Amino acid sequence: MMRTVPNESSGPRRPPLLWEQHCCLPLERCADVGELARYRRPGGSFVSVNVGYVPHSAEDVTGLIASWRQRIAADERLRLAASVDDVEAAGRAGDVAVAFDLEGSGPLDGQLDQVRHFYDLGVRTMTCVRFPNSR
Repeated sequence: MMRTVPNESSGPRRPPLLWEQHCCLPLERCADVGELARYRRPGGSFVSVNVGYVPHSAEDVTGLIASWRQRIAADERLRLAASVDDVEAAGRAGDVAVAFDLEGSGPLDGQLDQVRHFYDLGVRTMTCVRFPNSR
């Protein structure tokens, strides 16, 4: 779901922020994270990238995030975003702010403390859907 969010400030009016809540790259460590640069827009953009769902283990997702974080940090068009301030700074610079999401709670492997682990890695949203016959 892609949205634009008006920038409410007392300064000069900027174009609205583009917010893509759930986009996907191939769930492979070698996926081209540079594809996220397609979201660059005047006014800034925030992209939440899916890093796993029900069949993926915590180990799978942790490895994927580690690989993607390293390459996102090395791409001058992208910025890892841990907070709203990071999203705003990326927008001012014309960069794409990137966070991660989980589609379902399967990668938690039934361990609630994994929420903190994934948060520390940059996961900011997670659906808690359990599918029939899932782990």
